[in-house]
Amino acid sequence: MNKLLSAGFARLIRNKFFYTGISLLFLVGAYFPISSYIGSRRWGTETSLDAQLFFYAVLVMIVASAFIPLFLGADYGDGTIRNKIIVGHTRTAVYLSNLIVVYAACAAFSLAYFLPYFALGIPLLGGPSVEASAIVLSILGIFALLAATAALVTLIAMLNRSRAVVSTLCILGIFLILFAGIYIKSMLEQPEYYDYYVLNQSGEMDLTTQKNPHYLTGVKREFFAFLLDFTPGGQAVQYLYQSTEHLWQMALYSLLIALLATGGGLFFFARKDLK
Repeated sequence: MNKLLSAGFARLIRNKFFYTGISLLFLVGAYFPISSYIGSRRWGTETSLDAQLFFYAVLVMIVASAFIPLFLGADYGDGTIRNKIIVGHTRTAVYLSNLIVVYAACAAFSLAYFLPYFALGIPLLGGPSVEASAIVLSILGIFALLAATAALVTLIAMLNRSRAVVSTLCILGIFLILFAGIYIKSMLEQPEYYDYYVLNQSGEMDLTTQKNPHYLTGVKREFFAFLLDFTPGGQAVQYLYQSTEHLWQMALYSLLIALLATGGGLFFFARKDLK
């Protein structure tokens, strides 16, 4: 395993797509505090350090879905996977070493975002508007979310030798997951009642209250609430909007997804024909 990890990290630091992701996250991390500061000075508004801090949860998921298939797909393209098996490495070691390397890449993407964000944001915007403990817990939760994302994308990438197919599936899949999270959150935020005006017989407008037929109740509402906490897309949306009510539950769900995806990947990869 140590030799596989050493080789994997050596290949990572030479990978141009890795540095493309690092550069992108670094630029976005620098852009947000600068743009917030310029906007606050121009319009006379106030903004806090944490206002756009957790946008990276969505961005890193998208970058990971593009980077991991390209990085792992090179193993199939170059025949490296077969060579690793031939020299005596087990399929479990090969799979897990790749997963560890790509997760480390996701962590590096996160750090590339945080460094300029805090370095520029603290002097320009001041301190956060929420407690530091909430920020730390959210960051840890997002690292757990990235573990689930890396495990899911690795599962797909390690079972298909076509980089083009895997990249398309992973990128579209991540966007579908994120859109699903947005949809679930919007359904849960539907008001129970809504007001509207009607014209009465005397020609005056009366305010009328009516129950919203789309408001979720009972078991259906509980199920949607569970999906929002459990699915990676629902978690990403909650981090984006700084919803901190279920941080521990979301982190545990992410770790569970990572374990299940890794277990499934190991099971199918052990039976995959690598010829």
